[in-house]
Amino acid sequence: VTARLVPLRGIAHHDSKFLESLVKSASATKLYHVFENEVVVSLIKFKWESYVKNMFRKHMFLDFAMVASLTLDALLHRSVLDLEVTEKNPFVKALGYVPMCATLSLWVFFVTHEYKQYKTNITESRHGFMGAFRSHVSDIWNLLDCLSLGSIFVTYGLRGTEALFGSANVLQGDGVSSYTLSTSAMAVALPFAYINTLYYMQGSPTSGELVRMIVGIIVGVKDFIIILGVCMIGFTASFFILFERNTNFDGIQHRSPLMSILYSWTVMLAGFTPDEIEGSTNFFIAALLFVAFTYSINIVMLNLLI
Repeated sequence: VTARLVPLRGIAHHDSKFLESLVKSASATKLYHVFENEVVVSLIKFKWESYVKNMFRKHMFLDFAMVASLTLDALLHRSVLDLEVTEKNPFVKALGYVPMCATLSLWVFFVTHEYKQYKTNITESRHGFMGAFRSHVSDIWNLLDCLSLGSIFVTYGLRGTEALFGSANVLQGDGVSSYTLSTSAMAVALPFAYINTLYYMQGSPTSGELVRMIVGIIVGVKDFIIILGVCMIGFTASFFILFERNTNFDGIQHRSPLMSILYSWTVMLAGFTPDEIEGSTNFFIAALLFVAFTYSINIVMLNLLI
């Protein structure tokens, strides 16, 4: 039996650890009925109205502003790099840097906030620097914060590097070569930034329940994802060697292992035509593998989730 001391003196004060201790104790024992207690409900409501609500709304507004400025920056950045446009209209170039500056200013605010949280974890942790880090990122929202802020840092770091070495105007080619590395980094940063804003939906009783359900599902299926990934990689390797070197097949889906993984993903979603099997090195083995793949993924794996 583990005894857990809950501090009661000054429990309504803004820096009281009462609710934090209560949450930790409830999480450790898996007993959450304590939050149905009238005293606890009243205390949570008082703390929310007195201390938390205004700060929560402030952070929500600033986070939405950062995501909006990041999005605008992503949309305007190509115009800023286009020499023909900026030479004709310098105002466009000047305007294009406004959302970038706004994003960086808000980024500094949120990085400072994360640093303060992490510093508090180090002070309270008994396991040192790495223990505090593991404790911090064990919360999925802190992890999303780190990924979002980190990807934004990488994006603007790459932009600075491209500008410093004169490679910012890599817009002369066609296709993939017409984009800079910072554009690819921005493409990664945007989803993280948008998904991270779902945190603020937890402030509503209705939407908060949905967000918590999504988080619970993501955490709950992590073992399933590992099993699915192992099966997909195994079948992907088979598809790749069966289709890669056949001259009678265009090989578009299997010109690289990565494309084979994407092909397996589309097969899992029923994006497949039987004629494609004829382009394999061995029709019988390819057909057998296709049947085994669809049975394992679409039938067996689906039943694991039920």
